[in-house]
Amino acid sequence: MMTFLLLSLLLLSTPLHGQLVGAYETFTEEDNANTWKLYDYSVGGDSLAPLWTRPGSEADPEIYAEFTQDFGVSLFADQDSSDGYLVGDYVAQGVTGVFCNVFVEDPASLDNFEFYLLSGGAFYYSNYFEVDDAGWSRAENSFKNNDWYIGVDNDADGFFDEYVYTPLTDEILRNVTEIGLNFFPSSDAADGKDVGIDNFTLVADLTPVAPILVIAAGAGSYSFEGLRGIQYTVEQSFSLKDDDWTPVENPFEGSGPYSHNFTTDFKQFLRVVTEILYTEIPKVGT
Repeated sequence: MMTFLLLSLLLLSTPLHGQLVGAYETFTEEDNANTWKLYDYSVGGDSLAPLWTRPGSEADPEIYAEFTQDFGVSLFADQDSSDGYLVGDYVAQGVTGVFCNVFVEDPASLDNFEFYLLSGGAFYYSNYFEVDDAGWSRAENSFKNNDWYIGVDNDADGFFDEYVYTPLTDEILRNVTEIGLNFFPSSDAADGKDVGIDNFTLVADLTPVAPILVIAAGAGSYSFEGLRGIQYTVEQSFSLKDDDWTPVENPFEGSGPYSHNFTTDFKQFLRVVTEILYTEIPKVGT
């Protein structure tokens, strides 16, 4: 949650369209899980549906894959996955990053894993993540504040010879057609070991921009354009003490215009507390 302090006004603009910022896939619905894709490098060819619900995880399902010898696997979403909530124009939607929970059965046989996305026919890769302990951990990455790379095949042999640092520009992020994780085993000892993901979540941009303030004799108003998937709580204080902030009215949930009128008979401070409304993606087709 981010808090913005102001004397008069805060404006948040650019309403969301398309996929929902704060959308997350919990894989509680098997139909949703089956729309995701598994690419097994030991098989190649077309992608498969991932495995769903490891034995013992029925109360909190996930998608997962089993390594074959020392071949890697990818778990990813495309336009057909989760009714398209997780791909699209990330700039227009205010999507600035991603996080999820990652399961590794045997960290000794896992070399590393990475986030990746596909845009304009090119693949972009995050820095590697390594895991020390078996079980679940959290992985997160910012599209703006973390390094991303593109693979380069210098000798056209079908294998990347180097990874070149490539910032994710707005042009790249406006056309994301695939997003997921790549897992790389360290040896044949990984054969039959599981890796999985859960709670795959898009992160919102909460940066305020372009405030609008109107002040007349004895009164004033400020307004902003709310973003879908964000909750706004406008608060006021007369002293700036931590315990002196009170809401001016009930929280506002975007999208759409918001306006608050106030008197100018006395000095006051106003702030807007913004919070992502994390929303579980519904069952596909509903």
